[in-house]
Amino acid sequence: MKKICYFINSDWYFDLHWLERAYAAQKEGYQVHVMTRFEGENFYNKFIKLGFTCHSIQLRERSLNPFGFLSFMLEVSTKLAKIDPSIVHSITIKPIIIGGLFCRITNKPFVANIVGLGRVFDCDGIVYHTIKKMVVFIYRYLFKNPNSKIVFEHKYDRNILEKFIKF
Repeated sequence: MKKICYFINSDWYFDLHWLERAYAAQKEGYQVHVMTRFEGENFYNKFIKLGFTCHSIQLRERSLNPFGFLSFMLEVSTKLAKIDPSIVHSITIKPIIIGGLFCRITNKPFVANIVGLGRVFDCDGIVYHTIKKMVVFIYRYLFKNPNSKIVFEHKYDRNILEKFIKF
């Protein structure tokens, strides 16, 4: 059976913006996996009732701790390997980096959904400037993968990234 894994920061955001897309994938014959941070049981139970397989992760979306990020990357990569998805659909920077690296290494199809560029591209200061350079470097590597696709929710974000990355 074909499997799609949606990898996203939070349960409520998936419910608000991605539920219909996941349901459409399910109707097309995909086994839908949702990997996110679940706050409580409401969305977890809702997604299970819809026939989705849920994977809870300990994502700290605002954390800048590189050691925590590496630990989190190992946790997610292990879960992705167990799921063995046919395609990974990642939404937001951290899931895009981790899901994209997993797919690049395993040669799996990958969809990066850019829904905004966040603090990394909006904030000033040496820390954010350094992180932005690292994100752009990793994105360049990820998007050279012939099995990857990028979806932009806003043309503005595409215009900004095009200054750094050739699509």
